[in-house]
Amino acid sequence: FKGIFQGKDAVSRVLEQLHLFLIKPNIRSIIEFPTAYKECAVNQLTVILTRPSSYADNRPWVVPCVTDYSQDVFHLDIQNCASVNIPLSQLQAFASKPLAPIKLDQFVNYLDRSQRRLPLVSGSVPFDISGEHKITKTHCSEATMRRITADVRKYADKTNAEMVPSLIGFSPSDVESLHSSSTHLNKARYQLSSLIKSLNALMEFDRKSMANLMHRALAIATSDERSDTPFTGGLLGECNFLKFRLGQCSEKEPLVWFDLLVASILSSTAEHDIRSLNPYLSVTAYKTVMSLTVVAMLTSIRISQTHRTLTR
Repeated sequence: FKGIFQGKDAVSRVLEQLHLFLIKPNIRSIIEFPTAYKECAVNQLTVILTRPSSYADNRPWVVPCVTDYSQDVFHLDIQNCASVNIPLSQLQAFASKPLAPIKLDQFVNYLDRSQRRLPLVSGSVPFDISGEHKITKTHCSEATMRRITADVRKYADKTNAEMVPSLIGFSPSDVESLHSSSTHLNKARYQLSSLIKSLNALMEFDRKSMANLMHRALAIATSDERSDTPFTGGLLGECNFLKFRLGQCSEKEPLVWFDLLVASILSSTAEHDIRSLNPYLSVTAYKTVMSLTVVAMLTSIRISQTHRTLTR
């Protein structure tokens, strides 16, 4: 801190250098008598782009991109999902128990500590630092001990009330009976076989479903599946639509790909980013595309979860 009071710190040195720069004669004249510079004339060959009034304007300048990645909340339109035959039960499963479609309650139950043959966790602190030493009598020491005591008690209450999922027929008591009872062993084998069969069937369904969701999202986004009403713009509008489709085939118009749809979810201007690539994509169709994209992502997550369940 000595340098601060003596004027030798970094801020003081910067201010001193700035002062010396500003008092130079040539710099002072610029500050006191600023020169007004005229704007340069626009060259006749310069192309001036006006602000587009619709997504159909300035098509050669459209570039597929994601504006930013600052979107923190995404709202999934349930009614829009229902319009493309995505059932509500599927969305509820994704939001709570992804493996619910296999009727998980038939394979899993919840065991407390006694059923797992574990003792209750003690709620008392496992050490004692209370004594006659003056350090243990300070305000900070007493406050620390009260906090530790409360944390240990809370942890014990939470742990003792915890219910852990377990496969039906594979509790500690059931596992012991497998060695002596063929009935329990056959029941456990049947339970495992049924679970593996259900998981394989669910994964196969999800793989087909994800492929359909991705293809449908891309079809709507690129107008392979038209979202607008034909001939609403008359014969000229229909010719412009065919021109746009031919431009896609000849790579003169940008095409949407699935990775871009996924990345646009993180953009705060996602609708503009996607609709600018297809001037014939309506607002409702855009919502449908994003709903299909999100459900496809959730389906892929469930496929990974199912695969992990089968392999571990």
